[in-house]
Amino acid sequence: MGFVCNECQEPQNYTGPEPVCYGCAQWLARIQRKQHPAFVVVAHRFYVIGSVGHENGKVVHFHDGRIANATDLYDHGVIPERFRERLPDNATFVS
Repeated sequence: MGFVCNECQEPQNYTGPEPVCYGCAQWLARIQRKQHPAFVVVAHRFYVIGSVGHENGKVVHFHDGRIANATDLYDHGVIPERFRERLPDNATFVS
């Protein structure tokens, strides 16, 4: 027996511990930890700064004044519209 996800309203074919689908659960987990210093949101796109250095990184200017040279930036994709208010942009990329 399935359920309808509380976030995306899509029917699900399984029962999980929460009344949300796997995809929405992932975004909700990011929202709960949105103050993590490695989380970057630019133009509604979610990134995580990793620990492995590569050349040609991006300079990240956070809205709180921090600046990071992100040489290991993982792109987690576009934030779905329904989560953008809860996970707003927190930085810009500096060229």
